[in-house]
Amino acid sequence: MKDAREAKTLDNAISEKDEIIALTMDLQAIKLCLYVPPNKMYFKTKLSCHNFTVYNLKTRDVVCYWFSKDGNNQLKASTFVSCIIHYLEENCVTDSKTPVVIYSDGCSYQNRNNILSNALLNFAIKHNVLVFQKYLEPDHSPMECE
Repeated sequence: MKDAREAKTLDNAISEKDEIIALTMDLQAIKLCLYVPPNKMYFKTKLSCHNFTVYNLKTRDVVCYWFSKDGNNQLKASTFVSCIIHYLEENCVTDSKTPVVIYSDGCSYQNRNNILSNALLNFAIKHNVLVFQKYLEPDHSPMECE
């Protein structure tokens, strides 16, 4: 765990020199929102919302992706991959082909799966950029995005 924190601190220092783009990402606690159906259940039904957060270590910019488990938005790997690739496409494509380092916990359905690996590989090939994914211990390694 100490080595992981030291590696993240080192990558943070390297990102300050614009040699890499260092990111942390994590799923935050479930938030309950009022769900407003057009019937008598107005204040009795709550909607569970998830907040997937991506944080840039250098710029301290934060992007939060909010979604619910209801309907088409399921809590599965492809949901998180869509958020991550959207963030990378919007914020990490540079003319200088700056490598991207992503820190996350090792939750398999969210960060450690073949769907994300293939999506990151596709992004790397498409933009001719290196992408590194580093895992921290779940619930034991604090990240800035938390």
